[in-house]
Amino acid sequence: LGPLAATRYDLAPTALGFAGAVWWGAGRPGRAGAALALGTLMKLFPAALLPVWMATGGSWTARGRGAAGFAAPLALGAMVWWLVAGPM
Repeated sequence: LGPLAATRYDLAPTALGFAGAVWWGAGRPGRAGAALALGTLMKLFPAALLPVWMATGGSWTARGRGAAGFAAPLALGAMVWWLVAGPM
């Protein structure tokens, strides 16, 4: 199953989703949000992790840092994407 697992899933978004989970558990919500945003720009499934952590994780301050860490890189990446690709 080794070659199947490596070709069936995209490794970069999976690694970013995993990094987001590890950073959230380590008390680094800003880094977790940023990792999830970058993973979301590559593939949408890491975005599914953010609402779960926002609902289950820590204080409102940590939740706000996680949301800001997610929103800022996602907005910047979407803006660059739009500038390069143009409007549809």
